[in-house]
Amino acid sequence: MEKTYYLNHEYLICLLCFVMAFVPAHRVWSGDSLRPGRHSGSTTPAWTLWLLRFQIAIPYIYAGIAKLDRDWLQGAAVQLGLQERLDVPFIGSWLQHNTAAWSIVYGGLLFDLPIVPCLLWPRTRMAAFAIAALFHTINAVLFDIGVFPWLMIAATTLFLPPDWPRRAMRFGGRNQASDQRPAVEITEPVAAAEKDPNTATVFVLLLFVVVQLLVPFRHHLYPGNPSWTGEGDNFAWRMMLNHKRGGVAFHAVKPGTSQRLPIDVRPMLSRFQYRRLISDPDLILQLAHRLSEGFQKDGFENFEIHAVALVSLNGRRPQLLIDPELDLSQEQRSMFHRPFVLPLTEAVPEQLWNVPVRDWAEDFPELFPAATEDAGSL
Repeated sequence: MEKTYYLNHEYLICLLCFVMAFVPAHRVWSGDSLRPGRHSGSTTPAWTLWLLRFQIAIPYIYAGIAKLDRDWLQGAAVQLGLQERLDVPFIGSWLQHNTAAWSIVYGGLLFDLPIVPCLLWPRTRMAAFAIAALFHTINAVLFDIGVFPWLMIAATTLFLPPDWPRRAMRFGGRNQASDQRPAVEITEPVAAAEKDPNTATVFVLLLFVVVQLLVPFRHHLYPGNPSWTGEGDNFAWRMMLNHKRGGVAFHAVKPGTSQRLPIDVRPMLSRFQYRRLISDPDLILQLAHRLSEGFQKDGFENFEIHAVALVSLNGRRPQLLIDPELDLSQEQRSMFHRPFVLPLTEAVPEQLWNVPVRDWAEDFPELFPAATEDAGSL
């Protein structure tokens, strides 16, 4: 509902909630099992466990595929991101060295691609789980990504044998009977019927799986770099691949005249929304439409809405993200390619551009005549 707060991690949580709403998760140790007359067995069909494993495997696998990207392999986004984490206790001083960036670049790639097969193979499962726990703990320390690392550590236990909680509790000194309220064998008709899903369930599950497999590849349907254009970037598990810095300025232009009215959009947005605005051309288009509607409502018709968005992607020299002479109020939002997005023209340079945004006005005065210290800074 709030696009500026979109994260792949939030998307994963939504998918897990969707799956959990349909699988029989109301068995042993659930809240339902404590209610009189609501206990419905001590086992669950195997397909439900494999469905959850599949959902957790998707972010791992597609994150690894996404890292086979020139920008990621050159380490630009990671280096710029680490420069903002130099105040991390104990390891902050180490993060300024190139060794840290390259460790994350190739460590992340070598972790994401093989971790799922290693979790599925019994001989490597426990070692892979330990590595996954360490990987996510490091991410929690280095990056502000909320609950995601702890969610993934907990969810990765789905790859362990299904009875591991009972075995762990027996090892801790509790007997098996105390762990089942009550201990019910799988003899009830309802349990037997749930062993095999019906045809409708199989169809829905296959459709869900196919969608999860295909949607992350949809950015290949659009021209250009998805980290720059934003087309197909959401719902694709393309995590930590881009580091954008820049600013955006809106103007109301009277056609056929030199009248050009600057619009300060910051009172309309939260600081977080304003900062995210420059990273997504579709957000800029949405705000342009809102500005146009506001002008018409106030009786100022026949004004065009132009935007100057100057953005640096992964250490490139800043360049225009959209056509500044285009009336965005006449551009329609759609799922198709956005022609108003200008192409990315520069490869990642050997020497990263890392000038603070507040100093960009000195280099680009014609684009930001009234730039301020926090003008769109990321």
